[in-house]
This record gives sequence, structure tokens and C-alpha cells, in this order.
Amino acid sequence: MNIGYNKEKAYIAAQGPFTSDTIEDFWTLIWQTDCTRIVMLTNLYEGEKMKCLRYWTDDRETGIDIGPYHIQLDAIDEYDHYTIRYLIVSKEDDEIKRVTHFHFTTWLDNSVPNDLSALICYRNLVRNGLTSSDGPIVVHCSAGIGRTGTFIALDYMLDEGGTENYVDVKSYVTSLRQQRGKSIQTYEQYVFLHEALIEGFQMLRQRCLSIL
Repeated sequence: MNIGYNKEKAYIAAQGPFTSDTIEDFWTLIWQTDCTRIVMLTNLYEGEKMKCLRYWTDDRETGIDIGPYHIQLDAIDEYDHYTIRYLIVSKEDDEIKRVTHFHFTTWLDNSVPNDLSALICYRNLVRNGLTSSDGPIVVHCSAGIGRTGTFIALDYMLDEGGTENYVDVKSYVTSLRQQRGKSIQTYEQYVFLHEALIEGFQMLRQRCLSIL
């Protein structure tokens, strides 16, 4: 399994599982790192091309078994641009863990989302209630570099800019690529990152003004 670890804010950038072996490896990663949030930025198929195998279940009754792990759906919330699944994961006689699966469904490979505000709202939902005691956020698309890198950079710098009132996009992207090669694959994604940051900071400012 192809993964990369971002030390600054504890993300794990991962390739989407594409074989039965990598599905089990994926859940081992989730289990061993105490991850409570998965960010999925790809669809299972885009056009006729398979991008990722299904590693969860939408069946509340039976769940699925993947190696030693049992995955059960507890609840699901569906929106226009994303779906949020609340999963219960157990391992044989071990403890039960709860994992929230945030699936953004309108961002195709090598492209950018059409709706900036939808992505910002999605990102805010991912961050909502996160504490320092939570494990790393596992982020994946298909290859784990283009959409994944763009999302990680966006999330980190929205948080950084909210506290420091300043972000250095070029410097952060360079640092990210040192930890996860080829992150943010295309020029279009790099430009989109700037546009999404502007949108995110404007939404934050409007929310702050509404409180005053």
C-alpha cells in the first residue's frame, strides 16, 4: 500500500485500495493508527475506469468481513456533493472502534471541483470536533497524490491562516511534496488551491462577522 505521512498536522495520504490484499492493509492502517476519520476523494468508478474498490458497506443489517475486521454501517447522511458514513469497526475479540467516512463524490481525477463552497463545507465537517487525542486523518483518492495532496494543503493552510493571518502556499506545497512526492499533480489543482483558500477565508470572515 502506497502511503505518506505528513508530520505537521498528522495526515496520512494513501492510495485507494484496489485489491483484496490492499483493502485488508487499509483497514490495518486505520486500526493501528487509531484513525477516526477517513477522507475519500474519488469515486469507485470514473467513466469506465476503476479507481478504488469498495472497502465499506452500506448494509446496516449484516456488515462485511475484511480479514480479521468486521465493518458495520451505523448511520449514513447523503448530500449533493458528499456522503458521510458512520462505521463501527471490530476486530475479533478486540475493542470496537468508530470511524467516520467522509466521501466527496464530485471531484474527478486530474481535475478540480466545480463547487468551491461545497468543498469548504465538506472540509469543515471533517474538522468538526477533532481533538489532539484523535488519530491521524487518512486521506485518499485513487493514486493518493493529486486530489489528496490538494485537500491536505487546503485543510492545513485554512487552519494555519485562521490563526496566523498568513499562509505561504508555495512553501507549504514544497514541504508537502518532500513528504509525498508529486502531491498536487496539475497546474489546475495548484491554481484551484489558491481559489479555495480565498473562498475558505471569506466564509470564515463572514461567519465571524455574523457572530458580532
